[in-house]
Amino acid sequence: MKKSIITVLVLCLCLITPVTASAAPYTSYSYNSRIGAVAAPNSFDVDRVVRLQDYGFTALKAAKDFYMSDDGVLYILDSGNNRLIITDSEFSSFTEISQLSGNSEKLTFKDASGIYVRNKESIYIADSGNRRVIEINSRGEILKEITKPTSATFSQTIEFIPNKLAGDAIDNLYVTCTGVYEGAVMFDAAGDFMGYYGAANVNTTSNVLLDYFWKQFMTTEQKDAMSKYVPAELSSLDITPSGFIFSITNSAVNSITGLRESMDTVSKLNPKGKNILKATMTEKAMKFLAEDGKSLRFVDVVADQDLFFYVLDDQLCRVLQYDSDMNLLSAFGGQGFAEGLFRKPSAIEQFDDRLYVLDSEKNSITVLCETKFGSTVREAVTIYQNGSYEAAIEPFTKVLAMDNNYELAYVGIGSALYGQGEYKEAMEYFKKGYDSEKYNQAFAEYRVELIRNNFIYVVIAFVALALAIIFGGIRKRKKGRG
Repeated sequence: MKKSIITVLVLCLCLITPVTASAAPYTSYSYNSRIGAVAAPNSFDVDRVVRLQDYGFTALKAAKDFYMSDDGVLYILDSGNNRLIITDSEFSSFTEISQLSGNSEKLTFKDASGIYVRNKESIYIADSGNRRVIEINSRGEILKEITKPTSATFSQTIEFIPNKLAGDAIDNLYVTCTGVYEGAVMFDAAGDFMGYYGAANVNTTSNVLLDYFWKQFMTTEQKDAMSKYVPAELSSLDITPSGFIFSITNSAVNSITGLRESMDTVSKLNPKGKNILKATMTEKAMKFLAEDGKSLRFVDVVADQDLFFYVLDDQLCRVLQYDSDMNLLSAFGGQGFAEGLFRKPSAIEQFDDRLYVLDSEKNSITVLCETKFGSTVREAVTIYQNGSYEAAIEPFTKVLAMDNNYELAYVGIGSALYGQGEYKEAMEYFKKGYDSEKYNQAFAEYRVELIRNNFIYVVIAFVALALAIIFGGIRKRKKGRG
């Protein structure tokens, strides 16, 4: 009970921390194995908040998505105003596209919800209200129009409502759609339907088990009236230059309590659509995170050049930063009206050492810059994941100097010491990092080392023990005969 109260207080602190001129209006936190959420130095601070009206343009209205290209061009899908804004990472110039041209009957956007940019002359938009995906160029000319597939593989009983988009290196397009549970809908470079990719699995939750129990006593009509459990829809996609796709699958909501059955799922899909993301956080820390994560709803994900990835939540308005091994490095943000807090964040992008968060209710873009603590953690984790454990000791030590609760730093230093054969010292760091598996490995090696270094003494002890047993037996037999 005490641990739960501390966790709640830490999370609430993120909302009530006062804003100062030199600090973000939130308190970042990480998770450890003792109490769960624990306050941590900020990995990102607020750089600025951008509003289009400050630049002489009509304010954003319910903007749902944006896309940052590799060369720092930002494409903002202003859904409420049915337009596309093109600017740069510094917001130094703007181009507006609201009227389209081409052979299509529909020459405006309608409630568009997703955008992917292959290059400045190949911009894909999920034009949800018009039930299509369109490809346009920088002048607003429609180059291609993708509508509902006529294939028997695609259900003809549902509407084609595209939501989010992603594309790969061979010009395949991946589209998440409302009511499609088989995964992302795939189209080739010509816009032809190819099939599905990355379907989520059905989780056996308490709702599923309860419904299964009651169905044993129901009529056919009653069974048909109950909810059917199918794989959840993919809600967001982001593809890396190396070809991996990060996706988000929202968990089921308990129809009685209104709470989520579990934390939303983030997957890293290989070209075959298989999730290869394996969490390496300690078991206890993961349990704390999974429980608190039921209060979150993930709406977007983006990965950077180091395959660190950032997940955006629109319930408590948090940003969760993970490394490529799915260790939660930091969680930050919060709900509110102050600059740096959010009301309804809808999309997140990354460029250089900055994050960009689109808020569909505040109609603004918040730019966050990496702090000294954040860059030190990045340096340490990147070196460690590249296998240079010894070189990672120095930056991990710096991390601990700034935050002595940072379990990942203890484990990192412990792994480096383990690699150097310093098993006893490694055990101490693994113990502080609450990594029982690595601690047991170090202990096993330390025990072997202890026996090896003291082998002669062990042999002498065994010989002495054997002789004592032998002479003791002889004496006992003599005594018996006497």
